[in-house]
Amino acid sequence: MAKRIWLDASSVAYVKTNMLLCPPRVNKSFADTAKTAVDDSSFYFAARATDNDHRMHMKVTELKKSLSQNPTAVLRFVLPSGDFIPAHAHVTEVARIDKRFIDCGGTLHNDSLCRLQAWLSDDADHRLTGGKLLKILEKAGTILMSEGLDVDVEHEVGFITQFPLESIEVSPDGITLRLAERHTACLAMDKCKPTSAASSDFSPLKFNFREEQPSACCSGK
Repeated sequence: MAKRIWLDASSVAYVKTNMLLCPPRVNKSFADTAKTAVDDSSFYFAARATDNDHRMHMKVTELKKSLSQNPTAVLRFVLPSGDFIPAHAHVTEVARIDKRFIDCGGTLHNDSLCRLQAWLSDDADHRLTGGKLLKILEKAGTILMSEGLDVDVEHEVGFITQFPLESIEVSPDGITLRLAERHTACLAMDKCKPTSAASSDFSPLKFNFREEQPSACCSGK
């Protein structure tokens, strides 16, 4: 039976027969800890839409700490593209999002996060400071119930999108909240995706391009 640890969507690794193959974004100490825990034949790191890796996404407690240390600093949000959300953006909602779902392999999951909604109006002179956002978060404490939640930002850029809060940078110009991309992913690839031959054994002469292996989740098995 494969064991799973959830990472962010860009950090996908597959561990087999105690061999760890992972991209550079995966924290080495975290990966080493996982490797020593493996004593069976397969170990699977799966991508997920909302990851629980503390090194990848910021928590409410980390955000509040930065805001409390810089109460007069003006906040700016930077999209994954590098573009800034206009400086007069408001944070109009703070929500606790609880998601309970089942993946295509039949495994039940629970996710919780803190979501900030960034909204634009026609008041171009408006500015959001660290102290103002901190007060909003403190008022939301009764519904968040935990400061250990990951934070994401909901914003409309042609369509409504949620961006995980990746990092916070403080400079003389203010506080920059850098947002990351969020991706969809299959959380049961060990059950859904046909087993692939090891890369060292691959040969175009041996590969059957006509025959397709049915996936467990889509074939109803």
